[in-house]
Amino acid sequence: MPRRASAPPTDVPFLTDKATEEEAALLVAEYCAQQQPIATPPIPIDDIIELHLKLTFEIGDLQSLFRCLADSTAGGVRVGLASAG
Repeated sequence: MPRRASAPPTDVPFLTDKATEEEAALLVAEYCAQQQPIATPPIPIDDIIELHLKLTFEIGDLQSLFRCLADSTAGGVRVGLASAG
């Protein structure tokens, strides 16, 4: 049976669930101190990404981009490729 190739080395450290939650809380606190307080959900993640982290955030139409058809089936997504011609 073929074996999966090992993953390439990475400099991204593993974070436990607790560490991830602490980092997320810190990020939200930094955003609140610089931009605006967040009193209740929802968390403005797009503003945090763009204004605080200075990253570009876009939502695109992947169905059009990859010319595929998708529909929700049994809690998952089924993708079928459409003919290019």
